Amino acid sequence: MRPIRTTAALTLALATLGGTALAGPAQASGRTVFLASAVEHADHTVTLPVHRGRAGGASFWYVVLDASTSGAAQRFGVNRSNKLSNAGSAAQPGHFDHGVLVVGAGVDFRPDRDVGNGVPGSTGEDGYSPLVRLPGGAVIDAPQVANATGRHDKVVGLSAGRVTLRETEGRSRGNVVHYVSTDASKAGPAALEGATLAPRLDRAPRPGADGTDSARASLAAFTNGQVGADNPQ
Repeated sequence: MRPIRTTAALTLALATLGGTALAGPAQASGRTVFLASAVEHADHTVTLPVHRGRAGGASFWYVVLDASTSGAAQRFGVNRSNKLSNAGSAAQPGHFDHGVLVVGAGVDFRPDRDVGNGVPGSTGEDGYSPLVRLPGGAVIDAPQVANATGRHDKVVGLSAGRVTLRETEGRSRGNVVHYVSTDASKAGPAALEGATLAPRLDRAPRPGADGTDSARASLAAFTNGQVGADNPQ
């Protein structure tokens, strides 16, 4: 298969790792679940707490996957990701109003996803980013998953303060991993991953760099592998 290394800033949350036991809040069936707030299922879906937000007066629902500070990470039961502090203008500003996250831009979930033509199933409004910088300086990865226009393509269930999302399979250091992929800065990767198109993520420093002073990490996507709904591979 031919790998395509994207320059898009993808928002990822590692959910499980098979084969090698790493430190984490929970282990099951030889896997380590890295998010304390997550409940993973055998069908490679994961259930997370869902929170209410508001953009332009309209309500939405979101999850939190990572946070740049220990305080925010503990509040939401997620991992601390130091790189989020480098997000710069890729993050949209936000604040809490009586527990409701208020941001400037939301998501349109109405488009029909078309992977062949590179059409994402959801598109962020002008200025939208899943990364939100709070007044104290903390950055949280808070992708929107539902609003009055519909639901994120990864959502398989939403009720009673919980949302269940499909995971994406990948490889890391020879191990099988499953992760949640919610947003991408380019239409092609967004369509491929079943993610929301969020062009603002392209502002994350720096394209082509994934060092500790960057907000990015490398990811290689494969687009020409085996096909067929009944193909076990």
